[in-house]
Amino acid sequence: DGPGAAAGALRSQVLFLAESLGGIVGGAVDDSWASDSPLQIIPHDNNNKVDDFVSIRNICHDFILELLSGVHSCCLWIEEKSVEECTNGNEPAIVFDEKRFLSIKSLRSEGLNLSLFQDKQVDGSRSEFCLGTDKFDLILDAFLRTQSLSNYISHGEKESMMFW
Repeated sequence: DGPGAAAGALRSQVLFLAESLGGIVGGAVDDSWASDSPLQIIPHDNNNKVDDFVSIRNICHDFILELLSGVHSCCLWIEEKSVEECTNGNEPAIVFDEKRFLSIKSLRSEGLNLSLFQDKQVDGSRSEFCLGTDKFDLILDAFLRTQSLSNYISHGEKESMMFW
């Protein structure tokens, strides 16, 4: 139950995620494909190469969108101003609710999230990218600790977050 066990568990989750994403990419690409050189698809049919590259790019885009879904609804923008000083020099603080984020991820992976527009057709293509806390808890925890997520949150617009 030490650091070695946690590293092994994280490695297992990363390999499972890689296998799952590989299955999705493999299903979208008609020919063989090497991730080291995405435009080298065999056979070398130029139209097929471009279509496959676009498909792979769209899969990556949808995966990142799903990974970031719910981030802004877990952010709280806080500005402190005293009555005496109403200057624009006050720096806002952004607070991120990790527990809420993990709850959203869990609901999305179980298909229990409700669409904002219930009468509209919902594109369920991204549901295959939902990372649930039951299978990917260590990956989500590592994602929450990344500098990239912190940077993404800190550069968010005030209007996209709850404001206090």
